[in-house]
Amino acid sequence: MDQIHHNSGRSAPEHRVADDTPDSLPDHQWIAVPGATYEGLFDALGLHHRIPCTLATGLAAAEHDSVDVTGPNGTRQTAYRVFVTPELDGWRLIYADSALTPTIWEFGATIERLSAACGQAQFFSQDEHSDSMIWAVAINGVLRRRYWRNETPEWTGEPMEWEAPLDDAPAEEDSPPHATAECDTNAAAWALSTVPEDVDAGTTLRGRGWLAVTRPDVSHTAFPGALRI
Repeated sequence: MDQIHHNSGRSAPEHRVADDTPDSLPDHQWIAVPGATYEGLFDALGLHHRIPCTLATGLAAAEHDSVDVTGPNGTRQTAYRVFVTPELDGWRLIYADSALTPTIWEFGATIERLSAACGQAQFFSQDEHSDSMIWAVAINGVLRRRYWRNETPEWTGEPMEWEAPLDDAPAEEDSPPHATAECDTNAAAWALSTVPEDVDAGTTLRGRGWLAVTRPDVSHTAFPGALRI
């Protein structure tokens, strides 16, 4: 059976960071990994200079998540900052918009690498303006299921047990293989882990968030804006 567990309820927080009540996180692009095994993500993504932060600070830092610097050999290089949320209803969300953009077409390889370190990883992306929808799941280093509205084929992998089938009407010969009715990113996130826009004061929050940098020779002070850790 797939090692995917629906978020089936909320309980009182075991720990909440002072002045850090979550309130509807960004839901345009994110990665989710299990809170119990998230530690492997830092090595898997090649992150450095990990520092703790509140949810509010991490979200503010994510708005300025790239900086151009002069490398040791004198060339201009880009460094990225990645925000890992506290555990939210059992899941850690990774926000790395600018870092993921150059490799958006290879997100499958990213979550495969993450799932090899964390057991599973999920990628979500949606853009209402372009009507783009992506959701994908990797388990133990292998891409298990993917839906991508703007890709051919739209579906990869066999349907998961929670996916609703298409209407009972006979399928056309040119219907996408393995298609189901689950085309919405937030709906898939609800079934697989947690939906960022649903995060609120009732969300179970554990631990602290983390900020990390993609280059070992670049510190957090290189990025714009002061950090209130």
